Amino acid sequence: MSTHRIITAVLFLVVTACAMQEGKPVLDNPFDGPGWDREHNRPKDPSRTTFVAAATHLVVKDDPEAHRHFLEVFSPIREKLESGDLPGFVGYGTRTAGDLHEDWTISLWESEEAMYNFVTSDEHMRAIETMGPWSEDGVVIHWEIRAQDLPLTYEMALEKLRNTGRDVY
Repeated sequence: MSTHRIITAVLFLVVTACAMQEGKPVLDNPFDGPGWDREHNRPKDPSRTTFVAAATHLVVKDDPEAHRHFLEVFSPIREKLESGDLPGFVGYGTRTAGDLHEDWTISLWESEEAMYNFVTSDEHMRAIETMGPWSEDGVVIHWEIRAQDLPLTYEMALEKLRNTGRDVY
């Protein structure tokens, strides 16, 4: 691991609160979004009974440029998600490993169509193209989730990812 990556990881963990996953430190950004009531930890629309949950796990190459590219492509995605102008989007959260080598996302959508509209957006497609050469592995999964089973958690998503037979740590 490069000195730059080690220093960045240490500063990352010192300056932020972190959680633990499989005994490794991770940074969780809180789940939030235009359709999410953060105070009550539930969707704002109480009439919906089902949603579509999605989870991704990306293993970034151990190269100082790889995480820089990830941050560059994620900025426009974050802006799009936080714009409030994404029909059917409820909310999302991100998790980054303390060594900056792995990234996870969880997201909640009103429908599969809404999720795919985002997945095929210019911002997301650019990110996929850019990160291809800078990634070692990745997995994406989505499933229907009942409102009563919310909030969506990383533990739920990790279990779904594990069931794909892929290594998610």
